[in-house]
Parts: sequence; structure tokens; C-alpha cells
Amino acid sequence: MKKNKAICLGLCICLVISVICGGCGDKSKSVKRSTVKLASGEIKEDSLVIAVGNEGVRYSEVLNYCYLLKRQYEGNFTAQLWSYPLTADQTIGEEAKQEIVNMITQLKVIKAEAKTEEVVLSNDEIDEALQKAESLMETVTEEDKTTYALSVQGLSDIYQDNILANKMFYIATDDVETAVSDELSDEEKEAEIQERLTVLFKQKYETWLDKSEVRISEDFWDTFQL
Repeated sequence: MKKNKAICLGLCICLVISVICGGCGDKSKSVKRSTVKLASGEIKEDSLVIAVGNEGVRYSEVLNYCYLLKRQYEGNFTAQLWSYPLTADQTIGEEAKQEIVNMITQLKVIKAEAKTEEVVLSNDEIDEALQKAESLMETVTEEDKTTYALSVQGLSDIYQDNILANKMFYIATDDVETAVSDELSDEEKEAEIQERLTVLFKQKYETWLDKSEVRISEDFWDTFQL
């Protein structure tokens, strides 16, 4: 049965990572210590605010993801969505803030594993990412370009990370058992296989995460909001 190409991007949101400012969990195991110098004080577009192993994420990339998220939801719910309370202590905006950081972290962890396994994008996949970025930039206002540090190259890099994550999902779950009971309906069969794919990918992702130290700039985290 064909795997759903959207699964991996969904997993990037659903996987749970306890990201703590300044560190990430128990790192008594052998991990790739980060040598990235994170920004402190005033956070600018080119400030390094997240480190996954030796790869640093600039604030401009975080802003790009903010734009993509807002573009997806504000058309239906308006900008007031982010101030809506989920609980007495948390708004949707604060939840989205954590989701964005988690998603970026997860994509970088997957990217690092792809490098280790020598998995790369084809020229066609790189062109696909570029075309998506160019198409999106045609619809972006000048104000949003400035506010969210948007550029064709920045968006293309994001699309490449997502395409690579999807590619790694296929590779990581290639040996999943797809035989299911004939007593199940087609919908139940699909759900069963999806569950197996998700479980297997999560297991492999967790081993990849254990290889790299994840750090976040405290000053970035304290000031970052949607």
C-alpha cells in the first residue's frame, strides 16, 4: 500500500521533544556536542538562535516558519487566533511558538541523519523546492517580506528540508510490515499501516535525536512570540 507523502511533515509536528532553553534532556550518552555560539542580548535576523549538533538556525528561518504558519491559519481565523487562551496559562500563540521550534529542531535532526546516511536531494527535488519558493514569493507583500525576512533562498531551503525529511521517512520505514488482516475494511487497513509507519519512524527518530545536542538561545526564547 502506498505511503502517505504527508505523513512525515505531520510527524514533524506530532513528535514530542522536550526542548529546554540552554540544553535538551539527558546527554550522558555519546552525542555530537554543539559548537554553535548562540545569540544573546538583542536578537537580529542573522542571529543564531537554535543549535542542533553543529548546525545553527538563524532567527530569519524561524520568522519564515512563523509566516508560513500564519499564512495557513490567519486567512480563516484572523490574527486574533494567537491570543486565544487554551488554558488559564497558555494561549494558542504560545503553543504555536513551541510547535515551530519543535518542528525546526526535528527537521534539523532528520537532516543530520540524512547527511550521516549520505541521503541527498536529486536535482529535480531541489528544483521543486526552488519553484515552490518562487511561486510563494510572488504572493508575498512587501511588508511581510520585511517583517518575516522572506526570500526565495530562505524559503527554498525550508522546502528542501521538508522534502528531505519526507525522503528520510520513506527510507526509515521501508521495512515496515504492511500485511494486515483481510477482515479489516480498507479504511481500517490504511489506519493500521499508518500507525505502524508512525511508530517505526518515531523509534528511529529518537535514536537520531540522541546523537545530537539541542540548544536554544534563552534570550530568543524569552522574546520570541507570534
